[in-house]
Amino acid sequence: MKHQRNIYNLIKKSTIIVLPSYREGFPKILMEAAATGRPVITTNVPGCRDAIIDKKTGVLVPPKNYKKLAKAILNLSRNKKKIITYGKAGRKNALNNFNVDDVVTKHFSIYKSLI
Repeated sequence: MKHQRNIYNLIKKSTIIVLPSYREGFPKILMEAAATGRPVITTNVPGCRDAIIDKKTGVLVPPKNYKKLAKAILNLSRNKKKIITYGKAGRKNALNNFNVDDVVTKHFSIYKSLI
């Protein structure tokens, strides 16, 4: 897939957002997924686990465990009620906790302290 300018439209076409990672800062894609009302499956690593509430807005799986990741994808994709419930809870969590301006301001503060 080529570069996308309108990530919102791409996420809206999705049912579930999956980010298997070994480590992240605070993944913007998970914040965007939540804001768009999409449930998330991601790994239980710093950054990713801070972006969701396990079994409420999405599912955490152990890092480097492709079998549990695949199982989580299958289980959630087969449960429309959970997809809707997790998506709504994720949207609510995003509205309450993920203000992009606050995130950017915090990052700039960290960068300035390092200079």
